[in-house]
Amino acid sequence: MRLTGQLVYAWLGIYALFLWKDADLIWGPDSVLKPFGSKGSWIESQMYMLIYRPERFYCIFFPHLIASALAMTDRWWTFVPRTASWITGLMLYYGAIQAHNSGMLVILLLAFYLIPAHTHTTNPYRHVLNHFSMGAGMLQVMLCYLFSAIFKLNGMQWISGDALYYALQIDRFSHPWIMQPAISGQYLLLKIMTWGALLYQFAFPVLVLVLKRKRIWFLMVGVLMHVFIAIVMNLWDFGLAMIVCYALFLPDSIFKKIQPASNKVVEA
Repeated sequence: MRLTGQLVYAWLGIYALFLWKDADLIWGPDSVLKPFGSKGSWIESQMYMLIYRPERFYCIFFPHLIASALAMTDRWWTFVPRTASWITGLMLYYGAIQAHNSGMLVILLLAFYLIPAHTHTTNPYRHVLNHFSMGAGMLQVMLCYLFSAIFKLNGMQWISGDALYYALQIDRFSHPWIMQPAISGQYLLLKIMTWGALLYQFAFPVLVLVLKRKRIWFLMVGVLMHVFIAIVMNLWDFGLAMIVCYALFLPDSIFKKIQPASNKVVEA
């Protein structure tokens, strides 16, 4: 859980910095994403009203960067910057919802669950909150995979195995070298990859809990899938966001190798 917190809030800060070069187009006075005439939900409207003015944007963006950096720590007061990072992250998300994909939304959900987490605590009540943070985060990721797979069954392209082939024909989700006949013409391989991704999403909620010693190999399959999504389909934010989520499911033996030996590991 400690590693997950570090990765989640690091993702939020790095993602905001990455978008800085396009801040004027996304949130500025000449934003191409202004919802003229559209009717959003109450929270979308309120968050948008708080950020759409240029002078207000800087009052939200820079506190978000600072709060995200402080949120990576694990102290009794960390819930304060984590709350600030989550609220300002929501404001940035709803301030230009069309600019983001579900990667940021998943990270924001995990950021919310991790607000009360404090793994160094000896307070039994804080340990209850730690278990809530861990359990809620794991359940959220499993539900994301399950419902994603269920919704994919509503169309024929995933069932027929053609979904990946058609996605790679779109410039936004591909590269010129991918569109070459030597690669895009591998229909059988693309079908197998499509069905494999669908099967992995269905199997994840069960196997990630059932597998013990072999869980790390199962997670590595998911990492490779999301690396493919990041590199080949140009969805870096989404691909890396899902890989960050995998930290919740790392076996304790792997976690102990990642963390310095001097750190005391509190097992959930």
